[in-house]
Amino acid sequence: MISAWDEWAVLEAKVDKIFAGVPASEYDQGYVDPYLLVYGPFLQHIKTSPKFRGLMVWYAYTDHLSGYSAKIKDVNSAI
Repeated sequence: MISAWDEWAVLEAKVDKIFAGVPASEYDQGYVDPYLLVYGPFLQHIKTSPKFRGLMVWYAYTDHLSGYSAKIKDVNSAI
């Protein structure tokens, strides 16, 4: 995930800010446990990028069921 972020972050396209998207359901491809997302290397790395704008959670319905955004809210609101 870090290498994919780095590829986007160095593009000189007309993209000033990038939101990192994460699925809210463990059944969706690319799911990352909220604890691992908050305290793992990926978020710690991308928070240092000037292009990082925040996190977005995929699918409101599964987020409502899982409470994923509530678990990462403290991190996202501090950005």
